[in-house]
Order: sequence, then structure tokens, then C-alpha cells
Amino acid sequence: MFFDAYGKGVDAYDCTATGIDFITKPKEEIKMIGIEQYRKIQEYKALGLAQTKTAKALGITYSSVSKYWNMSEKDYVKKAEKERYHMDNYRQYILEQLKLCPQIRDTNVYLKLMEAFPDLQVK
Repeated sequence: MFFDAYGKGVDAYDCTATGIDFITKPKEEIKMIGIEQYRKIQEYKALGLAQTKTAKALGITYSSVSKYWNMSEKDYVKKAEKERYHMDNYRQYILEQLKLCPQIRDTNVYLKLMEAFPDLQVK
């Protein structure tokens, strides 16, 4: 159960609920950056820009920049390929949820996944 701005209890999975601006994602859920951003990080690094300024310029967190700062492109591609298929096992379930409720928020899909598949490991 989540609460809206007025303290009213709202079911996180109710796709018809109104008056909710957002439901935050757990902090553990971190997405991998795209190849374009990876290359921009490497470009700024080559130009001598600091990690904090790179993060600000790209609009991403310092921890993301730090994670990819010393990573080779070969290692990035290998990691991206591994991440690419991680959620394929859950594709059918996600599609079913979207068919039932097309306006469902991504956070609610995530919460439903965690409920339906307790073994799901979010990277």
C-alpha cells in the first residue's frame, strides 16, 4: 500500500488510481547507460574533464560516470550484451501486464514483477 499526497492509501498496482504523481523506484534499480553516453564519458575523459563535471555535462550521476570511467569499450560491450537479455525471461509477463492496463507505470510493473518472481535479481 502506498499513500498519495493527501495521505489516502492507494494500491500501487491500481492502474486507475488518480491523484498520484509518482511512486519512486527502489534505489537498487540502476540501468546501464547507452553506448553513446559511454563514448561521451570517454571523450570527456580524454579532454581532461573531471568526473564530476562530466556527470553534470551529461546529466547523469557521478557514480555512473565513475563506473564507466576506466572501463574499456570491449568490457562495456561485453557487459551490455550480458544485461541485454536479462529481462527477456520476463517479457511475456510484462506484455500481459501492459495488455491488461496499457497506462500502467514502469514502477508498478517492476513491483508486480518482484511480487510474481521473488527470485528476480535486479542489477
